[in-house]
Amino acid sequence: CFNKGNIKGVSFVGGIIGYGVSAPKIRDCYNTGIISLQTTTTVNKNVGGIAGYLNTGFIQNSYNAGSISTTLTSTTGAGAISGKTSSLISNCYFLSGTIANTNNNEVELTETIMKNTSTVNLLNNGRTPLLWKTDDLNLNNGYPILNN
Repeated sequence: CFNKGNIKGVSFVGGIIGYGVSAPKIRDCYNTGIISLQTTTTVNKNVGGIAGYLNTGFIQNSYNAGSISTTLTSTTGAGAISGKTSSLISNCYFLSGTIANTNNNEVELTETIMKNTSTVNLLNNGRTPLLWKTDDLNLNNGYPILNN
């Protein structure tokens, strides 16, 4: 799954899922869109590149290259992959500079490294068939894409 569109919201905002309950399993997803939380209240407000809030379940083998922004002065509910989670986040990456802070098990990569074959290998995580490939045709601005 992927998102390339810009998303604005006032509560739980994410590139793939805003509010995840009932153990969602998010695998092999990416976001390149701008994700924005626009609110002045702080209760139940979270924003992330893949998920705004994830109560249970997991996010694996995914990345965020889109910028994350919030109008809140406190960014405790903002994350590159998930704004808030009590779930497992593993083998997930985000583009350096997309967010000021990170609050989960997320790995920051430069643009050069994010677009490199080494990141595709990390996302594939030793699995076959290969689910990720390099963006040789520049369909995704050079960032890894999913195999069809």
